[in-house]
Amino acid sequence: MRVFVLLFVTSLFLSGCGLFPSPKSWEYVSFYPSGFPRVLHGTQNSKAYLDSTFTRVELYENGQVKNWSNFMKGELDGTVLGFYELGGQLGACYNYELGKLNGAYVEYYPSGLVKSEYSYFKGQAQQGKTYFENGQLIGELEFEFGRLISGVYYYSNGNLRSKGRFRYSRKIGTWYSYDSLGVLIDSTDFGDPVGDRIRKAQQESEQR
Repeated sequence: MRVFVLLFVTSLFLSGCGLFPSPKSWEYVSFYPSGFPRVLHGTQNSKAYLDSTFTRVELYENGQVKNWSNFMKGELDGTVLGFYELGGQLGACYNYELGKLNGAYVEYYPSGLVKSEYSYFKGQAQQGKTYFENGQLIGELEFEFGRLISGVYYYSNGNLRSKGRFRYSRKIGTWYSYDSLGVLIDSTDFGDPVGDRIRKAQQESEQR
């Protein structure tokens, strides 16, 4: 077990997603029906364990690490890493602060290229990007108070595909669509039904 912890913590340092403190003691807390370990908990001391502060490592049945996370007072805290079963490549790297996403949120293809990357602040998304496996952008997303407000989307060749705004996850206003060569082929006005209802309610309230 000590060898496993040493090698795995070294791999975390090399991954660039953060280095975890190595727990002083480990405990198997669940097993697969086959008898192979499923989940381990690691602690620095008994007080941390009682305070619900611990490291959790979940394994695939073949023994590969599935994910590694830290808990502070029972809440996810710090960097959370997820791994692919075959090959053990890094698949995801998230950052939490007492149970809320905070900071970088990155997912990877098995090739190691970035699949998506988002930034969070106290549980609310700020910006996001998604990518094709060739590394080209699929979309650039903008959020306000954690809600998606606009998006720009691309073809795998890098040319613009469509762009527009959102309200409560619904398209609003004019959306523009382009062909694979980047030539404008359509513009559609979706209006703003939700916004219209909000403005109408505000006007009625002011008239009372």
